[in-house]
Amino acid sequence: MNKLLKRLKQKTVVYIDLDNMISGLIGYDDMLSSNINLHFLEYINELAHTYCEGKVVVNVYGYLQHHNLNSFEGNHKLESCELNVVDTPVLSDTKHTDADYLLIEKINEDEKCEVNKMILVTSDVGFMHVCQRLKTSGSVSLLSFGYHAKELADSVSQVLNSDLFIKKFPDFISRIKVRRLLDSELSKGKLSISFARRLFNKYKADSTMPLRQFLLSLNPKELTYVPKVQGISPTHYK
Repeated sequence: MNKLLKRLKQKTVVYIDLDNMISGLIGYDDMLSSNINLHFLEYINELAHTYCEGKVVVNVYGYLQHHNLNSFEGNHKLESCELNVVDTPVLSDTKHTDADYLLIEKINEDEKCEVNKMILVTSDVGFMHVCQRLKTSGSVSLLSFGYHAKELADSVSQVLNSDLFIKKFPDFISRIKVRRLLDSELSKGKLSISFARRLFNKYKADSTMPLRQFLLSLNPKELTYVPKVQGISPTHYK
């Protein structure tokens, strides 16, 4: 119980160098890099769920227009985290953005607050010096997609395994497809067991997973299984 309370009280702040992250995903996971604008909030929520615990704040800095993400600028409340998205357009004189500078400034600002863990999502060696300064606290972890310099890895307390997120991605995409089909079907009324079984057979990631477990795994807060009528009741559907 004490361990659980301790985890709940923890605060993790994630700093995402968006342009760098997407560049790292090209060739590594093209589906994610080329479609990030379609499922941006889902991606961020899943990333926070995979690597964080307790109270989680995610800060994303990048050139939003370049990635068709303009509509996401601002603050969002997600299931796994609070999300702050900051646009850093290209500066006309340099043809670069000031995302790195603003991220480092944000890290320095948060250092003064009660933050138990910091996760920096980048492969840019330019963050090495701020990471080295914070390394003594043991609170800074690195998450990079694609190649990162050894010097950057050595400057942090821990390098997180990006495959934990990437390997979940095919199933994650399937769940998004299923949820959209469920949205459409539930808008018509109760979901029939035959339609649910067709979804299950087409999209399930685990062949050993029972149908009921598969349906509830999509979001147990929104779907309730009703064995007596052999269907899904949308009673708690939001």
